Amino acid sequence: MNKKNIVIILLIILIGIIFLYQNSYVFKSVDTIIDNTDYYINPYTIFKLQKNETGRIDTQKIDTILISETENFYVVEDDKHQIELKKDNHNIGIFSAQLSYDKKFMAIDIGYHTGIDTVIINLETWDYWFIKGNFEVVSNPRWSPKDNKLIVLIGSIMKVTPVLYNAETKEIEKYLFNENREFTGIKVAGDGSFFDVLECRLDSGKKYPENYSFFIQRLYINKNKMLEIGEMTREEMERIWLNLEK
Repeated sequence: MNKKNIVIILLIILIGIIFLYQNSYVFKSVDTIIDNTDYYINPYTIFKLQKNETGRIDTQKIDTILISETENFYVVEDDKHQIELKKDNHNIGIFSAQLSYDKKFMAIDIGYHTGIDTVIINLETWDYWFIKGNFEVVSNPRWSPKDNKLIVLIGSIMKVTPVLYNAETKEIEKYLFNENREFTGIKVAGDGSFFDVLECRLDSGKKYPENYSFFIQRLYINKNKMLEIGEMTREEMERIWLNLEK
């Protein structure tokens, strides 16, 4: 083999390595992948509604919608409508409130002593309903950037699985993973084609805080495919992943 052919082969190998680096998660750190991912930033979202000195949430506003709290209810209203969502005695609170991309629907996930429920409000009719099923937890709702569907986690207190829920039909459209795990913290891609979710894995042989490992999983909505992006330390998880919701 002459020198010219050897150079050509080496160039092809080099191009292949560069291509793999640019398109593979293997060579990239988790924070680099997250930084380079275009996540959907819903401008009509409130996370972790804060409570005041009375132990109730301060009145919050999303677009034209007000959310407040009385002794027995969470109140959602605008200048013409009002609905009351009953609290329980434990008053765990509202984790998030979000409007869909066209502001037709609102999703609110509420903590109860028995678990977490997600309520959907049609802001055109002001009908509302809870996502139904034999689940302890229906949590972490995240709207699609292009239609009135949302990713939501359903399951037990400890383990859940992501599903695609259609607010127009009031039905779970498809299960996006075939088993329950300790998933939390969903981030939807800017084009709605996939979402990333934090998975927590318990190592019973270790003591807190070293007993948990944290992994970012990427699930493609129309492919039924999951890729493990990589592992994060607890410090990285808190600094990078949780800060995306602040």
